[in-house]
Amino acid sequence: MEIERAFGGTLNDTHLWLVDLDDYDIDISLQVRYNEVYVGLSITEKSLHRRNIVEFNITTLKATIGYNLVRLASPSSGDIFLDPMCGGGTIPIECALSYPNVHFLSGDINEKLVVKTQGNVSHNSTKVKRNLGVSPLVCNGRHLCFKPACIDGVVTDLPFGKRVGSKSNNFLLYRLFLIEIGKVVRPKVGRAILLTSDRKHLIQALHVSSSLWNCKKQIKINMSGIKSFVFILKRTADLFDYALHGLKEKHRGKPFPPRNLSSDNNKRPE
Repeated sequence: MEIERAFGGTLNDTHLWLVDLDDYDIDISLQVRYNEVYVGLSITEKSLHRRNIVEFNITTLKATIGYNLVRLASPSSGDIFLDPMCGGGTIPIECALSYPNVHFLSGDINEKLVVKTQGNVSHNSTKVKRNLGVSPLVCNGRHLCFKPACIDGVVTDLPFGKRVGSKSNNFLLYRLFLIEIGKVVRPKVGRAILLTSDRKHLIQALHVSSSLWNCKKQIKINMSGIKSFVFILKRTADLFDYALHGLKEKHRGKPFPPRNLSSDNNKRPE
């Protein structure tokens, strides 16, 4: 509060801008992070976090976050991307609107959410007057029914283990998921952008699947007060069968891969 008060006073002294927290013309924010200070200026009257979505569920990802996740994946023309836990389809829709030459497979284990995704896709297709490169489908993130090495990248919002599933389920779910997407993503050039608040279990899963994925970077974000992390992963150059053999050797004497997950562990709520 002291920093904000000093900042507001400096604006008033320098530009004669009166500080008014209710009836203001310009919204200026100040953030202090360690030894750095960020000053932000609002450029829209309303928040854009609900743009492009008309069919919501209780875990609908903010469109602004979905767009930035897509940007981190660096899509190129002709790429095929996958979100196997799409919910209402926020990430695929943001990609289709910003990168029209990229095709996005938008799947979820919950059929009702796939219907909602189709509704959101149809709404935006009508709005922009063109077909979006999004294919909604029912799929299971633990058992993907795609050919090996057919996907250029995966961008998804993983279950946090709060409103959906539980952290104890994430322990196994994340491991199976990384192995499955390691199979369908192209070696060496493939990438995965994963969002979660359950950092501990995703790091453990990455350790198990180290022959498939390299973690290039972690980005900490604040999602409505929930401390979350974006993991930027790069697929290793190893072919899946070779990498899987290495994983089995590494975990010899232990069940691998673990398959004792209940069928509803990564099911989105209705």
